[in-house]
Amino acid sequence: MKSCSVWVLVLTLCTAPNASAGGPFDFHKIMVRAVKKSIDRDLVKAIAESANAREVSPDEKASGATIRQVIERVCGSVQDGYLPALEKANGMSGLSLDMPLDDPMAPTMFPACLYVYDATSSGKPVEIVVRESDNAAALFERLTGKKPDDKQLVEYFGMPLDKLADLHRGDVLRPKYITQPVKFTISGPDAANLAVQLASDIEAAKGVEAVEASRGRLIVPIEARLASNADLKCTQASAALDGPSIERALLHSKSHAKPTMEVDVMIVDNGFMGADPSGSFANSPFDPSFFRSSPNGNIAKAYDLVETRLPITVRGTSQDPAIYGHGTHVAGIILGGPDFPARDRSKVPLLQDSLRLTVLNVADATNVPFDGAPKALGTEIIETTPWIVNMSLAYDGVGSDPRADGVRTAFPPLFQSHQLSLFVVAAGNDSGDVELRSIYPAILGGESVVNVVTVAALDGNGRIASFSNRGDKVDIAAPGCMIESWTDNTMSLTRLSGTSQAAPLVTFVSSMVRHLLPRAMPFDLKARLVASGDLLAPEDRGATAFGVKVNPVIAMYVFDDYVQRLGQSPLLGDVVRVEGLQCPPKFGGADYQSADTLWSIKRSGAPFFLFSGKQHNDKLKSPCKAIVAANAEVVMRPRHKLTATGIEDWHGPVEVTIPMGDIANVVFASKER
Repeated sequence: MKSCSVWVLVLTLCTAPNASAGGPFDFHKIMVRAVKKSIDRDLVKAIAESANAREVSPDEKASGATIRQVIERVCGSVQDGYLPALEKANGMSGLSLDMPLDDPMAPTMFPACLYVYDATSSGKPVEIVVRESDNAAALFERLTGKKPDDKQLVEYFGMPLDKLADLHRGDVLRPKYITQPVKFTISGPDAANLAVQLASDIEAAKGVEAVEASRGRLIVPIEARLASNADLKCTQASAALDGPSIERALLHSKSHAKPTMEVDVMIVDNGFMGADPSGSFANSPFDPSFFRSSPNGNIAKAYDLVETRLPITVRGTSQDPAIYGHGTHVAGIILGGPDFPARDRSKVPLLQDSLRLTVLNVADATNVPFDGAPKALGTEIIETTPWIVNMSLAYDGVGSDPRADGVRTAFPPLFQSHQLSLFVVAAGNDSGDVELRSIYPAILGGESVVNVVTVAALDGNGRIASFSNRGDKVDIAAPGCMIESWTDNTMSLTRLSGTSQAAPLVTFVSSMVRHLLPRAMPFDLKARLVASGDLLAPEDRGATAFGVKVNPVIAMYVFDDYVQRLGQSPLLGDVVRVEGLQCPPKFGGADYQSADTLWSIKRSGAPFFLFSGKQHNDKLKSPCKAIVAANAEVVMRPRHKLTATGIEDWHGPVEVTIPMGDIANVVFASKER
């Protein structure tokens, strides 16, 4: 049984007894937000000593990050009094903020803290791009959690009041600081007293308040936030999809004559404009055979939420294709976009028996979901159907009000009750950590949830885009800058940018893999995405849980082991054995001799990373940096060689031994075959 007491305007205090051998064990959660830049030193100390500290993960140690970088990521800045609290929590003294985490003397526990990013002291200004409906007061409240007066607005943005009163879409503001909501946990035998005391300290400080969760929003493309498509964030388009290579891989896997299935894909978005309201697809880039039909012959799906919501929408009040055409743009990418199988070639022969789209319109050509949209998902997504669901929704799950509670309780049961379905979720375009910002449903990705894949966006250089959200709850990255697709029922293409453009590419790949592997469960699909992905740039590897970006071509070779040698053509066949690779002891010290226990081997310069799939609790394992023996090698029996133009039969030795020094990438055939 759970009981909650509300501390008006300050916090929510929740107690949940948990039986243990030593008797009841209480934990209390306090959700608060700093509403000013300067935090009192005594409050910093009280929070650090009362709330549960955060333990450094093995991946963080291996990343080379410094103490300062960890503090800035978690707390926004190094607050007065935090370093002494850090030293006390670890029984240390004389710590240097520039000490790397992999130093044997580095701390392992980081105390809890409020989040305040001080742009002035950090020397790294934050740029906020004004959106169509923004005003200075609303932005101040969103960035600090507090309503401002005129003097505070001028000081905060460093601009005269008359200019702040005349903002236009695309204007850039540089706030002095930013705060974010934070959730503290207090546990232990004296948790109740500690929580009450901390609540009293916070209330007395008058610098911390509860925050109301937002109604929710569609994750709109970056272009919708600017005055033109000359996007400040995307200066270069992501590379076009390699449609011919994907087609070859798909047809090659189909040639194995294994059973396939038609995959049901649901698009949870703001409707579809690729057909007119009568259902006609005349002159449309979309074919009606790509869509599941409703009983009246129209495309699915209509449902009732106060009033009937139809899948095909009309433009409405917005004149921005990035808004009204969002769901249509997403649908086009899920079908492979204009470059699959190739420009000006029909998709019908490849896709007519591969997938069927169902459109769930939750925003009707706007960027604001209907009230009750999360509830509609639970009733409209049939539990017994193995869906792949693409979602571009973002809800703030912070605060102590009923709306925030509703967000936090809506999505976990949805995902848990639909264990046959894979949910592909856009991470969001807020340049932040989805966990720190408590963004639902993106926060439910990562290692622990097997049927949710949260997707970050890559820029035109293959790096994590500056606008993209990131963090341990983000699973994979995909191209997201200036992606081409359709926004209505004409052949005109529109370039849009964002995690909403990255997620549908992952949905496309997931759908094709499930088409080839009808028995694949969501875990198998998620594992395949990660195992077949390419390593992110070293600087970006900590931006996601698994450090990879999607590779649609390799993902399709589900029945073959794929071996990429340095400077040579990739091979398809069977890996007989792997010798001389081992995970460090902190990852279990496994010695990999058999392809049966490995999912992929990836190289990044000198180090190799091993992906070994499933943990004992059926969760996805993080990759380890391998210990490589001098005699390490891969032994393979090739069947085919991949060239720039096709797949050729192998005419070399029956068995080849490849020294590990010549290996660039090994992706083993799907374990679900």
